[in-house]
Amino acid sequence: MDYFGYAGNILRIDLTTKSIEIIPLDLARVHPLIGGFGFNNALAWDEVTPKTDALHPDTPIIFGAGPLCGTNAPGSVRLVGTTKYPISDSITSGAGSMGFASKLKYAGFDHIIIKGKAPNPVYLHIKNHIVKIVDAKELWGRLLSTTTDLLENKHPGASIITIGPAGEKLCQWSLAMVDRAATLGRGGFAAVMGSKNLKAVVVEGSEGIRVADKARFLKGIQGLYERCRNFKGLQRVHEFGIMENWDNYLGQLSIGEWSREETNERYGYARYKEVFDAGIACTSCFVRCKDKMVIRDGSFAGTTWFTPSFLNCVFVGGTLCLKDYREAVKLQQVMDDYGLCLMTFSSMIRFLRLCRENDLLTPEAAEISLENDLESGLKLIDIIANRKGFGDILAEGWTKTIETIGEASRAFVPLIKGLDCIYDPRLSGLGTMEFEQVVNPRGPQSAASGSPTYLPNMPLDMFSRHVERMGASKDTMDRIFASPLGFSPGRLTRVSEDWYSLFNSMGICNRHFNNRFYHIDIFAELYSALTGIEKTPDDLRADVERIWNIHRMLNIREGFDSSQDTFPEQWFQPKEHIDGSKEVYDYFRKKKLGREEFSHELREYYNERGWDVVTGIPAVETLRGLGLHREADSLTSLI
Repeated sequence: MDYFGYAGNILRIDLTTKSIEIIPLDLARVHPLIGGFGFNNALAWDEVTPKTDALHPDTPIIFGAGPLCGTNAPGSVRLVGTTKYPISDSITSGAGSMGFASKLKYAGFDHIIIKGKAPNPVYLHIKNHIVKIVDAKELWGRLLSTTTDLLENKHPGASIITIGPAGEKLCQWSLAMVDRAATLGRGGFAAVMGSKNLKAVVVEGSEGIRVADKARFLKGIQGLYERCRNFKGLQRVHEFGIMENWDNYLGQLSIGEWSREETNERYGYARYKEVFDAGIACTSCFVRCKDKMVIRDGSFAGTTWFTPSFLNCVFVGGTLCLKDYREAVKLQQVMDDYGLCLMTFSSMIRFLRLCRENDLLTPEAAEISLENDLESGLKLIDIIANRKGFGDILAEGWTKTIETIGEASRAFVPLIKGLDCIYDPRLSGLGTMEFEQVVNPRGPQSAASGSPTYLPNMPLDMFSRHVERMGASKDTMDRIFASPLGFSPGRLTRVSEDWYSLFNSMGICNRHFNNRFYHIDIFAELYSALTGIEKTPDDLRADVERIWNIHRMLNIREGFDSSQDTFPEQWFQPKEHIDGSKEVYDYFRKKKLGREEFSHELREYYNERGWDVVTGIPAVETLRGLGLHREADSLTSLI
């Protein structure tokens, strides 16, 4: 069979039996799901035994690279990792960038399925259809950067996914890293790798990607790059990377106990420039959005840190009130080396402090140093990543931590599906970033970043252009903008999730400065030219709806329904902040919102998806209308 756009193979590995199998990609199956995230979900439906523990050997890890990965389409680098996440018990996906997805395609594979558990630590080495399970006992226990260095020296030019000690010790909020600078899997992806004794996956490839209609594809690519070159903010993105949006982040996120002015003084553009050494751009991307940081003076002079953004150290530095930004860089560098999620780490510090203030901590927990200094932060990283003392409880995640400290402690951390929130609507208003944390099976993360509400204070008259670009039909747009709030966050979230699914299925980075250049019409044209399989924008709308319904059904099969789509109680209480007490308002901050308005938006979301507005379970007719007959048939035994 001729494959255009696709490498044409699925790699299936059982670490228990050491079996390696190469399976031809079935285009008839993958075509309605595009690839990447979409086909990962279909593979998960086949491979996951319902109700299996996330850390059981039978739980699969599935990697997927979409059809555009490995081409010269801007940002065609998106690798999707799908598994059952231990902190939420949901089957879902994380996505990362850098070089792995392209090199996986160049090695001859679109997807990898990994099951079983190796008797001893191993890593996978994939090179042009040759696959080896390699002993990794010399790598086990090493920090993430050290592991990457050793593997790069052994396999020059390879792309590498690896885990740190936190993943090895099954910390339920550990994450993996791709080529040092991209994260993969908030919520315990690294723990699933660790449970399989899988330290790393290394891929090298030199084969190309075949294009069905080269002239047509090149024309589409040239149009995209022309749009990129004409972007008026291009120079600013080149200069600051993701920090170019710093002013907006200051308004959206609560950082420490400082005012906006103090935070800006300690961690703003001037400080960023003092540690910035080089920008890192992923394969095919027209901007560099990742940073190489070097501390040039002080106690940690010479420290080098590769990161998705300097912004990461702002969160932990602000939480510990570290006035010296160099200490925050050092803290984040150590945290990344162990493979811990900075968001959950910051939430843990705030949570433990509130518990201490209210005399809730157990004697063992009370011994943890929670002072505003670097030493306290480094000690906390050590006891969690290495499961020392009460750190062993914290490594198990929020459910075990709250159970150990006591139910009263739940009031001190807003949780959704067992994971701490990223976005707080009391600070930013209710947009899709805030709402989508509730309805996404994975819980709080950034899947809805394609929405106009990613940026605060966007005028309503600009929404239509963005929402149309994301693929919303006229009827859908009419429903979205019929809301008395100006737009319905619930209905718009459906469009944002579908847009996100399109990026992750095609294999395109959805960071906002890359996302902005794409249109659903462009995706349809590129896919058609690349693969020789004609798709219209309407086809893609149906594809991404199909993809998200499988994603939902994977978790309905695990026992999820509307009872997990709950809004944190803390959102309905004023948030005390140095810039003033804040309550929940709509995105435009005109109307105060309460529980009934939130419940209404949840019903709006379910209705827009064609799901039961009470249970949140997809309707049989919705599934069958999308051709998802096996998923529809399964509902009989599930409800």
